[in-house]
Amino acid sequence: LRSISPPSDGGCVAGGICNSGVVAIKFEANGDVAWRRSFGRESTREGFADLQQTNDGGYLLLASSGLVDTMGIVDDPDVLLIKLDPLGDPVWQKTYGGPFEEGASGFVQLADGGLAVCGGAPSQPDGGGKSLLILRLTASGDIVWQTVYQGWDAPVFSFEMTLDGGMIVAGYAYESDSQLSWDAWAMKVAAGGAVEWKKTYHGNYGDSFNSIIA
Repeated sequence: LRSISPPSDGGCVAGGICNSGVVAIKFEANGDVAWRRSFGRESTREGFADLQQTNDGGYLLLASSGLVDTMGIVDDPDVLLIKLDPLGDPVWQKTYGGPFEEGASGFVQLADGGLAVCGGAPSQPDGGGKSLLILRLTASGDIVWQTVYQGWDAPVFSFEMTLDGGMIVAGYAYESDSQLSWDAWAMKVAAGGAVEWKKTYHGNYGDSFNSIIA
C-alpha cells in the first residue's frame, strides 16, 4: 500500500500495487475489507501514483502503465487515470501519453471540479531525457491544457494546490550532471500553467523535499 486516506463515509481507503496491477481497497472503521478492486492488463506493468476520493463520493486512481517486453522492461509507459464509483467499480478509464515514456507522480483536485496531474515526459521528440509534465483535466478526464517543462529532470514527490488556485511541486534535482549530489527543489505554477518561480535549496550532500503543503 502506498497511500491511505479517510473517505466521507467512514473507514479508510488505500491504494497500492499487487501482482495483477494497481489496487484500491476500502476498509470499514473496524479494519474489515468493504471492497477490493485491482486493475491491470495482461503483459503490462502498472505503477501506483495516487488515490483520492472525489466530491461525488467516488474515487480517482492515478498510475503509470506500460507493456512489458521479453526482457521484463516496461516499454512506453503512459499516464493512467481510472474513475471509480463509491463501491470501487470503474466508471471510465483514460490514458495520456505519446510514443515514448510518460509517468505519473500525483494529482490535485481543483475548485472547479477538475484536476491537475503531475508526472514526467520525454525532453526531446526521440524520447531522450525527461521533463516535467502537468495535465489540466476536466472532471471527466478530458484535457484542458498540457504543458511539458522542458529539461527539468526532477523527480517529484509532492504536488499540491496553492491558496491562489495555482500548484506547487516539490522533490529533488541533480546538481549539473552529477549523480552523486542533488538539491531539494520546488516550483510554483500559476493556475494557467505558467511558472512563477523555481528554486533549489543546496546542501553539501543529497537533499530532497518529500512533502509540501500550503
